[in-house]
Amino acid sequence: MEASAEWYQFFDLAAAGRGRIPQDRMDDEELVKQLPAFFRTLRGQKPTDEELRKIVHKLSEG
Repeated sequence: MEASAEWYQFFDLAAAGRGRIPQDRMDDEELVKQLPAFFRTLRGQKPTDEELRKIVHKLSEG
């Protein structure tokens, strides 16, 4: 079903499988600003508390 949580998850996983970030996420300028801290975290580098708070906030907005 279009616009359901499952629909978004399917397309998010498909984009990730291609090594891409979904376009609707890239259109969110505030989220894009947080990507460097997110990627550093994935690489095992600890973000600052402020960076972590912003990441969590943006991801929870979904």
